[in-house]
Amino acid sequence: MAELTSYYLPLYGAARLERGGEALSLRRKPLAMLYYLALEGATRREQLAELLWPHGKGAVNLRAGIYYLRKKFGLRLAARAGLLTLPAGVALDISRQSGGALEGLEGITPDFDAWITRKRFELEYQQQPRLLRSAVRRLAAGLPVPGLWILAGPIGTGKRRLARALADELELPFREGWRPGDAGIVYLEEPLPAFEELGRPRDWPRVLVVARPALGEEPGLLLGLRAVYPAERTRFLQVPGLGFAEAAGLLGDLPFADAARYYLRSHGRDELLEEMVRAGHEMPLKYRAIYRIESRRLRRRSRLALEHISVCPEQISPELARRMGSEEDLEELERRGWLVYDRGWRFADPVARRALEYDLPGGLKARYHQRAATAWEEAGKPLLAAWHRQQAGGMEDPAAVTGRGDEPYPAALFEATGEEPPNSRVGRGRLMPLLESARRGVGLEAQEGSWLLLRPEFAGEAAWLEFEALESDAVLHVSGELHVFAPLAGALQGRPPLAVHLGEGRFFLAPARAPHRLPEGWLLPASGRFAYSFLVPAGVPLALVSAASEVAAKLEISAYELSPGGEEGRALKAGLSRGPAPGTPPASADPS
Repeated sequence: MAELTSYYLPLYGAARLERGGEALSLRRKPLAMLYYLALEGATRREQLAELLWPHGKGAVNLRAGIYYLRKKFGLRLAARAGLLTLPAGVALDISRQSGGALEGLEGITPDFDAWITRKRFELEYQQQPRLLRSAVRRLAAGLPVPGLWILAGPIGTGKRRLARALADELELPFREGWRPGDAGIVYLEEPLPAFEELGRPRDWPRVLVVARPALGEEPGLLLGLRAVYPAERTRFLQVPGLGFAEAAGLLGDLPFADAARYYLRSHGRDELLEEMVRAGHEMPLKYRAIYRIESRRLRRRSRLALEHISVCPEQISPELARRMGSEEDLEELERRGWLVYDRGWRFADPVARRALEYDLPGGLKARYHQRAATAWEEAGKPLLAAWHRQQAGGMEDPAAVTGRGDEPYPAALFEATGEEPPNSRVGRGRLMPLLESARRGVGLEAQEGSWLLLRPEFAGEAAWLEFEALESDAVLHVSGELHVFAPLAGALQGRPPLAVHLGEGRFFLAPARAPHRLPEGWLLPASGRFAYSFLVPAGVPLALVSAASEVAAKLEISAYELSPGGEEGRALKAGLSRGPAPGTPPASADPS
């Protein structure tokens, strides 16, 4: 009997009916019937017949499909009061496997395709954290209906997913692509139709959602629509990236180092991050192809200049651009959205730089690195020059040149002087309250009693985590994980990934070979897991600061009373005093 046999319908990957771990040969429409009943529950006969056989003989074909399942597999679709339900002994396997949901069932009928699309969205939306769903509700409450919504964001942000979530929240039908007479919400993305193809405004849908191209100049469709829609009926929405906590559903059970690397490389873009995790690669083939196609819309000369500077993770000054022979093309690349200028040019989208660099032929990439090395050498930056020569295939070790004209920090990363920072043996007593007083800047999140620091490429404003001064002398314990994904362990940036401010005292945590005295404080080795204790006098302001890029840290911070009879250990100490509040960076620039 079928009731005694276990059949499974895997939700993810290729749609199939399994028994004993083996896929059974089954016609597509009866298989579609089983999946529909498994996901929707009891369904009227005529509804299922119309969905799968949208013609006059739907009822006859439905009966034939039911007979086929009973005859070949002994599966009886339970029928009661005109409703069909999934046969006993058949279960939906919802475990995540490789591939998307309901793969292979497309193309049966247009209405069934629409159902598949809706179910896939529902499954994705359900997996999004509650925080994201509440953000969609807040956003939907302020949108005009009818109206024009323009969604902006870099490649890989879920513009389509957000539009569908908003349609679901507003209980409006969702359609993709332009078809005259569509109601509800219509979503348009590249290739966009010409404005003239839309016809008369009175025939337009209630809401028109247009995904603004991330690269290139403003398309004619958007210019035409903005001239027609009044300001009160138009909204411009910047699609936000996910926070690390929001991305947890996409990252699964990856170790923190791997999860942080994928997250930072994706810049929190949900669709790109999902593809990275699925492919197990930081630069999936799909996105390399997307950026390559976009670059081919440029003039050949501009495209070659873009490829040329794609080997440079650092900013490109006008002087360096002249030395590399690219200056004349950078203004056009800035106008078309590829570059931004901030005391030098850099890629507006760091993912684009990685994608273009990844696809460069080896010989061409080496030649571009060699040109950059020569330009940096002439500009008096030996460390950058040595790194580019190394990337070009040279044997020079960048660590060997860090003392020639560079700042003290990069040199200290690679030196072992034998010095040790001052420390004392102390007894650790009871746990003390450690109260956060301020958190600002880019890349800080609180998570279950710990703090996460996630600083993407060109992160911008420094991250500050400040605590109220302790009322008595104490031991501050800082432990966790620190990972630096920037080239040459972050030495090219010239700033340490994490700084501990104790009044005027400074300790810098970085993937260094050994402790090293710097003009501003002490450099401490920290790569992967680490733990340090610091002696902190009463009343001294406390802060953790990061102005670096491509840094991830998971930090646990606690304070303990000094107790002569307590657990003994070594605590580092510096020239501490009641210095300026950590919220006031030095007048120069770099707070770390």
